[in-house]
Amino acid sequence: MFKIEEQQVVVEKLGGPTASYEDFMACFPPNECRYAVYDFDFTTNENCQKSKIFFIAWYSIYIQFAFDFIVLAEQYVKLQCSVYTIA
Repeated sequence: MFKIEEQQVVVEKLGGPTASYEDFMACFPPNECRYAVYDFDFTTNENCQKSKIFFIAWYSIYIQFAFDFIVLAEQYVKLQCSVYTIA
């Protein structure tokens, strides 16, 4: 889970491979913006192991969206590079 502080992308929390989706969703604060990467492992109907990676932008209705979108646009490339480094 990531947050933006003073124009910097900060890793706030790392989840373990045994953590559930419910554990992941419980980490989002109700009144703050967060960004997260979720690695979803699953098995298809053909019994093939698959994995999908999701990038999640969490916004509260109480946050000023304009400011966050400006900061997100400036930091997107840095965050994307961080995600590729982690993956």
